[in-house]
Amino acid sequence: MISSFFWQISLYFFRRIRPTAGITISILISLLVGYTPFIGRELTLQRTAVFLPFFIIGYYLPKGFFDWFKNFKYKKLFAVGFVIIYALVNYLNEVNKYMFFGSKPYDDFLNFPEWAF
Repeated sequence: MISSFFWQISLYFFRRIRPTAGITISILISLLVGYTPFIGRELTLQRTAVFLPFFIIGYYLPKGFFDWFKNFKYKKLFAVGFVIIYALVNYLNEVNKYMFFGSKPYDDFLNFPEWAF
């Protein structure tokens, strides 16, 4: 609920700018918050900022955008795609599945020696 509140408040700013600028700014905010160590789990601010670009993209999409998903062949295609992505994330040990939750700073995921190049 708190994330939804912050996202709704952020629309006051994002309504006034072009969609490309709004999406770019929201992605930059999301990335910057991931690098700041003092923004953590308090009030779910980390997760709120990480998922802000998805909210902003959804806001800028036209109303009939998802109508083409109602076609049956697209449903099968996307269902297979989601199953493949789930299998890759769940069964590959190299991918830390917790980085998709958006609740930890990036520094927590960079401290793994097995990820060194």
